[in-house]
Amino acid sequence: MRRLGLSLGIGLSIAFSAAVTAVHLAWGSGPDQAVTAAWIGLAFLAITVPLGCFFGVQYDKLRGWAERDTLTGACTRRFLQTGYPRLVAQADRRRKRMSVLLVDVNDFKAVNDTLGHAKGDELLRKLACGLMNASRHGEIVGRWGGDEFLLLCPYGDRSALEALNRAISEQIAGISAQWNRPLSVSVGTAVYPDDGRVLDELVQAADRGMYADKHRRKEVVQQRLKA
Repeated sequence: MRRLGLSLGIGLSIAFSAAVTAVHLAWGSGPDQAVTAAWIGLAFLAITVPLGCFFGVQYDKLRGWAERDTLTGACTRRFLQTGYPRLVAQADRRRKRMSVLLVDVNDFKAVNDTLGHAKGDELLRKLACGLMNASRHGEIVGRWGGDEFLLLCPYGDRSALEALNRAISEQIAGISAQWNRPLSVSVGTAVYPDDGRVLDELVQAADRGMYADKHRRKEVVQQRLKA
């Protein structure tokens, strides 16, 4: 995340000090006017730059808390909602499609029940990290709620989505190996504008696909148990 607040704080401090110096030069008098104005400007810099840095850093912290989920480090739901129109506008300009992926941890409740909520939180952090590692082409990864994550993808072609799904599967396999426990996720995909034009419509379509994927996985497990 860019440190916008810090940059603004320093920039405003310098601009204010320069303005004070210019005013003194314009209205001051005496043979040492320029030297005096320079010293006054430096004095204001010494005061305003630390203040600008302090308030700029505080602004960046607040902005970071608004944009990043405190548990997982993924983007917040609000950030996804505000970032979606920008991706749509980009897709419309390029006359291309974009897509969303909804990712849900299978049997996450069992992790909390058997290993505890601390381990469940750790799994969510690892999953968020894995999703971000799998996203290498401008995707935005955010926590949609609970154990669900939403990816905003600036593309909608099938081959790119399949490649992303493979990358996610590789990350999940790595997490599963680290935990020495079988883990899996269900994924649903929706494409703009085919499946909807507003984010809620796309999420609903992706949610249906995600639950269909979850149902297929359960059927596979049941068939293996019967065999």
